[in-house]
Amino acid sequence: EHIGQKQYRQVEDYQVAIVNEPRFRTSKSHWDFWIIGDDYANDNFVTTKIKDRASGLVESNHVDGISYSIKAVTWAMLFAQAKHRLEFLKKHLNINASKEDSLQFLKKKYTEYTSFLEESD
Repeated sequence: EHIGQKQYRQVEDYQVAIVNEPRFRTSKSHWDFWIIGDDYANDNFVTTKIKDRASGLVESNHVDGISYSIKAVTWAMLFAQAKHRLEFLKKHLNINASKEDSLQFLKKKYTEYTSFLEESD
């Protein structure tokens, strides 16, 4: 589904409900509200509100002890960000695990659960 006014209003309704709930106002909390879709709608409702295109940040605010942000991103953006974080961690932690290494670790660590696996798996 495309990200447009309908999706934004739905998330905005959730945000208003959280901010107006007294139980949440007593604690210092932060809420991230996400709108995720295959693309942005042609109505440009959300795209004109985006403050930071890279993160998809639409709104960030602090109300009555509650801070919140609303982000609108496409699935492609979300997967690209996740891949970037994974590559960063692999590089900086010097991780180079293969499928075989992973399977061998699981067989060794959880023998009671993996005994049915053949040695060649």
